[in-house]
Amino acid sequence: MVIGLTGVMGCGKSTVGNVFMEFGFGFIDTDQIVHELLNEESEVLLAVREHFGDKVCDSEGKVDRGKLAGIVFSETAELKWLEALLHPQVRKRWQKQTDGDTSIPWVVEVPLLFEKKLEKYFDFTICVSTSPENQLARRQAMGLSDTQIKARIALQWSLGDKIKRSDFVLSNNGPTAFIRQQIISLNERLSIF
Repeated sequence: MVIGLTGVMGCGKSTVGNVFMEFGFGFIDTDQIVHELLNEESEVLLAVREHFGDKVCDSEGKVDRGKLAGIVFSETAELKWLEALLHPQVRKRWQKQTDGDTSIPWVVEVPLLFEKKLEKYFDFTICVSTSPENQLARRQAMGLSDTQIKARIALQWSLGDKIKRSDFVLSNNGPTAFIRQQIISLNERLSIF
């Protein structure tokens, strides 16, 4: 079983993914795969440097994600170029991992799951929801400016739209124990673990 986990920035998707791991799930964070591709995959690094130049690299020649984000989240054409480079490779990596170990259920965190029409790759989808106050506090804790936060949010569907499209919704408005209980209840309905 492979579950697609989504939500908006600051809803606590990674926290929910980690709770699933406590129940024996494998957990894949696609943002982490992007990070690995940008820093470890020479083919990707070369393509990024050829396209954007050294202005997106740090002193060691590695991609500076902050500099790259500053460009792609302000220029739609550049974001589309980067997504065309990265997204197929990200999908290939998580599919290889989930296909490679079918002895456990998997949760794959995909922030743009519906925006990129990836729901067909999952047995079902879960959206993590939270209050606007919790979202704001978590976004600020990420160290992003209000301008950076607004630019990234503008590229995602609203939480309401994601909730409507998801098979299930988990509320991340309480302590971690609250998420655990919801996952236990979901298991009682679906026998997912």
